[in-house]
Amino acid sequence: RLNSDLSLDASFNPGGAGPDLLVNATVLQGDGKIVIGGNFNTYNGTTANRLTRLNPDGTPDPTFNVGSGPNNNVSALAALPGGALMVGGSFSSFTGVSRASLVRLLADGVLERETEVWQKEIYDAYAPQRHGGWCLGRGPDLTLTYWSHCRRIAALAPAAGEVVLDVGALDGR
Repeated sequence: RLNSDLSLDASFNPGGAGPDLLVNATVLQGDGKIVIGGNFNTYNGTTANRLTRLNPDGTPDPTFNVGSGPNNNVSALAALPGGALMVGGSFSSFTGVSRASLVRLLADGVLERETEVWQKEIYDAYAPQRHGGWCLGRGPDLTLTYWSHCRRIAALAPAAGEVVLDVGALDGR
């Protein structure tokens, strides 16, 4: 973390090693805690499996437990109401459960099982939206749910994951 003058904040994670590899995504939650995702395996020498939550001082939050977590990189995070999270990346499973690229986690890091229908494949790009939804991209085609096939890019509504915009359909291809 940086101070306002862009110097390193020595009070953040004092004496800790931090993540062992890259952090690709961060999100600040309403309670001041910070969720980080990437391709790291440990944080401060403790197993973190590509995703962990930090207290405001940079120490790991022991109340956040993702189990074995995603089996590949995390590249996008979005904070949701009540401390829940959306996590996107190049993973095909999360905590040993088959999930391609997009999962919703409860506030304690537990996988919300209802998100299975939101995804069917690995996407090339993710963009969390302010309203809690997602824009997803994959070329040339993407299959967002078991009933919805889109071209190139689509937007998901935050509540049920339904497709609200299929940009590829607009060009007639």
